[in-house]
Amino acid sequence: MKVTDEEITAIQNHFPDLYLNKERSKIIGELSFSAHYDGKQLHLNPPKQNEGKVFHGYYEIEVCLNRLNGYGLPFVFETGGKIIKFSKKNNIHPYDLHLNGDGSCCLGIFTREESATMTVNRYILEIIFSFFAGQAFVSTYKVKPPWGEYTHGIRGEAEKNIEILRNMKNTGRNDPCPCGSGLKYKKCCIDRYQPFKWRV
Repeated sequence: MKVTDEEITAIQNHFPDLYLNKERSKIIGELSFSAHYDGKQLHLNPPKQNEGKVFHGYYEIEVCLNRLNGYGLPFVFETGGKIIKFSKKNNIHPYDLHLNGDGSCCLGIFTREESATMTVNRYILEIIFSFFAGQAFVSTYKVKPPWGEYTHGIRGEAEKNIEILRNMKNTGRNDPCPCGSGLKYKKCCIDRYQPFKWRV
């Protein structure tokens, strides 16, 4: 995944301690943030009026732009060891904190349409931020984040597929496709999922 100087500047507006390495192959540094969940949406660096409900995160990360996972998206590692330390201290298996066996972070489950339209900005400002906000929420409050997550691994993939199929059932031809492509349903997955509607 290639990144432009403009994208890095936009990312640094939110996370000033992240930077591109000399080879332009990795985004590295500290992902530090304040976050607030209002019951519907997760907010990055929320306004001061929500201060009592704000939690904070500080994670050293590495986004490997030239090393892609099974979804065609960059591998991400938490290089400071905070998640593993929290895992050991609280007797929680790393798998349950969405860490893969190789130490990479399991950031979510993506359709091929979502992967194909993913930008570096969205990947960091939404997907990576949401993952580490979840880690910060768990370490702060000792409960799972309330904005929901799929089960780690194969079970999570099944959960997402079932959710997409259920959403297809109630999607109109001109509505945005639930697969996340940004296209209208009739121009995207209508033929792919129609035969399976009866199963949901």
